[in-house]
Amino acid sequence: MKTKNAKLSRRDFLKVAGVTGGAAAFLGSLPAAKEAIAKVNLTAADQSFEAKPENQLYTVCLQCNTGCGIKVK
Repeated sequence: MKTKNAKLSRRDFLKVAGVTGGAAAFLGSLPAAKEAIAKVNLTAADQSFEAKPENQLYTVCLQCNTGCGIKVK
């Protein structure tokens, strides 16, 4: 059933539906992702050996003759 003013093709409808669904999925998972990231940051700062600045070394990569500077844990 087509009306006189409605000119929405099937392709345009699928584009709008896809963008709307993607945005809804992203916004729906945002609070959970923010909570998970905060939890990882808290546990990493308290317990992780690699997270402490005194456990990081500055050295040189020896995989080629360039000798790129790297920071390792």
